[in-house]
Amino acid sequence: LDDGGGQQSQFSGVSLYGVASGQSVVDSHIIHEILWRVKPDLLIELGTFCGGSAVQMAVVMQMYNPAARLITVDPMDARRRWDCVQPPGSKWAQSLTPFGLPGVQSPQWKAFTASGAIVALVGDALRGHRRYIERMARKASTVMVIDDGDHMAAAVMHNFRGLSGLVTDGSYYLVQVRIPT
Repeated sequence: LDDGGGQQSQFSGVSLYGVASGQSVVDSHIIHEILWRVKPDLLIELGTFCGGSAVQMAVVMQMYNPAARLITVDPMDARRRWDCVQPPGSKWAQSLTPFGLPGVQSPQWKAFTASGAIVALVGDALRGHRRYIERMARKASTVMVIDDGDHMAAAVMHNFRGLSGLVTDGSYYLVQVRIPT
């Protein structure tokens, strides 16, 4: 997709369940396969962006455990991010139609956040929400972390040092990187 300014849209990734995400097809498949095999009660996602991946992962998690929770953390509120909230009918929103809705505009987002299956936090996972995340991790039998946030080495290491101890035996701390094209 081209956003009209020569830039590729972040929604050029996989679309599942009518929800667009920036995930590559391969990354999305691998993540969904790991979720299905590990079946975490709690998934901590760093990097919400527009919430598409969170919705897609929450759908899978609800299939194997209706009590599973996904905490997604981002410095920006996805419900206020320009790319995520263009009104239906706008040129930008129409360009996304073949790929589904941004996560925060989807009915699944509304249902999952209302039920607590997705908890969307704004800010820094360690500085602003560490106690809450640790409390939720203590209640879960299986915890997994996916860092798809900053993608800078220092930030990834900071988050890894602070959150890797929450990952349970047999689970994963996944780091997604961006490779320049």
